[in-house]
This record gives sequence, structure tokens and C-alpha cells, in this order.
Amino acid sequence: MNDLTKEGLLHLSYKSDVDRSVCKTANPDWLPIEEGMNKIFQHGGFLKLENRAANSGYIYHIGIDSLGGQFRIVLLTNSDDPQNDIMEWWEPEDLPFRGKTLFGDDAWDNRTVCTDISTAYKILKEYHAKMDLIENLENMRYTWNKKP
Repeated sequence: MNDLTKEGLLHLSYKSDVDRSVCKTANPDWLPIEEGMNKIFQHGGFLKLENRAANSGYIYHIGIDSLGGQFRIVLLTNSDDPQNDIMEWWEPEDLPFRGKTLFGDDAWDNRTVCTDISTAYKILKEYHAKMDLIENLENMRYTWNKKP
């Protein structure tokens, strides 16, 4: 566990659609994060992992919303530019637009809805280890900079 998590700055919360209440953990090891992701991927729900340090990294919040078998990943940043406050996951390939997917009540570009849980694991593992994202920022885009 890194020094920041020892100070109580990493916080996990998740709730699957089969849970009665939100599960909250301060300073989580990897296991509760993985368990939470597995539950929401299977049953739907949300997972949030955030760094509450005053001088946190560029990414301070990861939010994952799942409808069961599919999910969206949104990041909140410490950017000075308001247009760069929010990032979202996009498919890594440069595939052309192929329509929208109804995700909850909203229609989203298909390329922003993920069905591969290993993608979430990679992002969450890096954030858990480094309290920021570096390698896994590659497939994130600012909401003002969508793919064509």
C-alpha cells in the first residue's frame, strides 16, 4: 500500500442494484475494489474511487456506472481549464461513429460504453497503486474533445 492510502486519503464507495446500501471503505486494498467492480458489472450500479488528498494527482475521482454487463467510466480532473474538468473513456481504436447506445435514460456514443471488465480493472489498479492515472489516460478524452 502506498503512503497516501495510509493517511486515509483514498476512498471507495459502490452499490450494486442488489445491495441495500452503499458500501464504503477508506484506504481499501485491491480486493474490495475488485469485489465492488465485479458486483456492479454483474448486477448494475455504481463505483467511485477518489483521492481526497489536498495535493492529489491530476485525476482525483473515478466514477463507473454500470447497467450490468456494460459500463461507462468518467474521470474528474484537477485541471485549471474548466473545459478539461471531465474526461470519459473511449474505445482505443479509431473506429468511425456507429451509432448510439441507450445507457439508462441517455443515448451515448457506442464508443464510450465498455463491455470488457478488464478495462475497468486496469484503470482501477493503476489508480489504486499510483493515486493518479498515467498509462491509462491514453483512452480518455475530455468531454469537449469527442472523437468524430
